Amino acid sequence: MRICETENAHIDRDSRLTTVGGGALPFPNAQFNKKKAQFVFDEQEKCWKATIIVAGTHDGPYTFAPGQIDALEPTKKKCVVGPEIFRIFIDEKTEKIKMFTVEPLADKPSGPPGFYVLAGGKLPQPTTAA
Repeated sequence: MRICETENAHIDRDSRLTTVGGGALPFPNAQFNKKKAQFVFDEQEKCWKATIIVAGTHDGPYTFAPGQIDALEPTKKKCVVGPEIFRIFIDEKTEKIKMFTVEPLADKPSGPPGFYVLAGGKLPQPTTAA
């Protein structure tokens, strides 16, 4: 079992911000891994993963899908998402994050869209083909 070390897996603050589309910027006190779960390398899935809780206070304009969903103005609401399995896939050549996935473990808002909803945003309804 390999344990993720921040330097090796590039899970530093700047990488997280880039990976989640700047998602933590409007949550300046964001705690990406509030309970400090260890990321473990999953040989079968070829990713680093941990069950995490993410928390922060919505203090700036936020959208997780620029150009598709309008930014939500600051609400000062404290938002907590999780527990969720956060998987980080690293490019073997560059050793940088190439993709991440979020798997909700509870029937409640999760991931970047979860922050949007918990801060007071409304997700657009899916359109149906006529």
